[in-house]
Amino acid sequence: MALAYFTIYHNYRQFYGFTKWYEKLNQRKCFYSGTLVQLLCLIPFFLFHFRSGVALGYMTDRDFLVIPNRDIFHWGSCFYVLTLLVWIVLEIDLLVRKSVFEANRVLSIFVPSILYGYGFLKGHVFVDIVFPLLIAHAISYFAVMALSLRRLKPTKYTFMKALGIVVITAFVFGSSDYIFETLSLSPYTDYVKDSTVWGALAISVLVTPVICHYVFDAWIWRYSHPRSKVIFTAQ
Repeated sequence: MALAYFTIYHNYRQFYGFTKWYEKLNQRKCFYSGTLVQLLCLIPFFLFHFRSGVALGYMTDRDFLVIPNRDIFHWGSCFYVLTLLVWIVLEIDLLVRKSVFEANRVLSIFVPSILYGYGFLKGHVFVDIVFPLLIAHAISYFAVMALSLRRLKPTKYTFMKALGIVVITAFVFGSSDYIFETLSLSPYTDYVKDSTVWGALAISVLVTPVICHYVFDAWIWRYSHPRSKVIFTAQ
């Protein structure tokens, strides 16, 4: 259960980070962007716990605190739509009064709000809910890693070369992980009920790289990191 919630937290914080990054690039602080992007991600995820009839695939009800309640889901969905409308009105007001339209910042709010809204409010199977979030997370991560390599070592890496290295690395290790899970861990897919040593080993093999990824990201991408200004400053 902790891993499932930690994954969602890691995912939406990435979107929040991009919104704040674009504020810095635009050299204009927006008082509502950070709050709204988090609300538009977390409201659908919160309401997901009150849905019924969702097929989670290899995950179980014990991975999420699912308590179906039609009334909470209905009124919560209305609140989500209202929050979305408030954001649209604020952006229109900013455009009309100050002639300011920051496409990068607006998209950094719009994209996650649609992904989270569709996935957690409308998706009926695990693929509909999680895959769009994972794909968006991966593409964003590839782009940032490629940008980081190019800016930290501009004489060695062009953008396309850096992006190629990141994509190839992800493909190799992702394929290796898939093959390992398919060939070696298939007998332990029902690991929730497996209390044997092999079951515990299977869980550790799957979970440890994910947790390490979250911890390393929390350290690498913090704004106080010595190299952050090189990566995140407009050039």
